Amino acid sequence: MTIKCRLGVDEFDSDNYFSIFMAAMHEAGCLDWVIHARIALLEGLSTKENREVPPLQYSRVWKLKELFPYARITINGGIDTAELVATQLQKVDGVMLGRWAITFPWDMRMLQEQYFSDNQSLLTRDELIEKYLAFLHKHHDDRDFAFSYKIRHLSALFSGESHARRWRSMIANSQNIEDVVVA
Repeated sequence: MTIKCRLGVDEFDSDNYFSIFMAAMHEAGCLDWVIHARIALLEGLSTKENREVPPLQYSRVWKLKELFPYARITINGGIDTAELVATQLQKVDGVMLGRWAITFPWDMRMLQEQYFSDNQSLLTRDELIEKYLAFLHKHHDDRDFAFSYKIRHLSALFSGESHARRWRSMIANSQNIEDVVVA
């Protein structure tokens, strides 16, 4: 059993309240926790604003790890550099990456090279795209989702590079596998 939660919600935002809540999770047998290092403000903030406005409070998650050293604690929220990943891994057991992985997916390859020993299977971007398109071709009869939905995460694969805009446009306008031109 795993729980993913924030540090608090609205007025239920104190270390004491959160520790009692997590102790109850422990008693229920849950020792795998993913903690978003912000509170949620349900009154007055949109979902997007709740990802940005409440301040990140990493030290509260670190304190939780000290209180529950046997729990596997993964931290989430605002982690968008290799340096932040390294800092977090000194204090907690894991790091969950959300926006960074979606916005700059190729950066995840750098983290794979840094943190995982089996780098024999690392693909180039072209190989990755070709493999993904082959997978889609093999499963082309899956009509549950439009083709544009199936390839949308490929659009950020070249984020930050000179031809990224052209690539995003090509992905956005692709109606089928043949429309996707690698390199």
